[in-house]
Amino acid sequence: MPLTPGTLVAKHEANILEFRLYVHQNPELGNREHETAKRVAAHLTALGMEVRTGLTGIAQKGVVGILKGGKPGRTIAVRADDVHTAVPYGVASILAETDA
Repeated sequence: MPLTPGTLVAKHEANILEFRLYVHQNPELGNREHETAKRVAAHLTALGMEVRTGLTGIAQKGVVGILKGGKPGRTIAVRADDVHTAVPYGVASILAETDA
């Protein structure tokens, strides 16, 4: 099956929804989302990204995942806050798979 946006989303949909459910079932106070940050960092690490946490200026819970693609070109950033983390969580999964 060819990799299309639809097939990629379908492939990762269950994992994205599971993470979204986790975030909603385990709420944390604003700027204190330590467990969510740990889970995001673990996910990005599992995808093979370079992960940085606890960076000044990105709040105490900030997580940055760096994915270096196999092709030259522009750099993109994907950002999330609080309960909106599930979408970039899925985007990271898709980008890591496509070597964009």
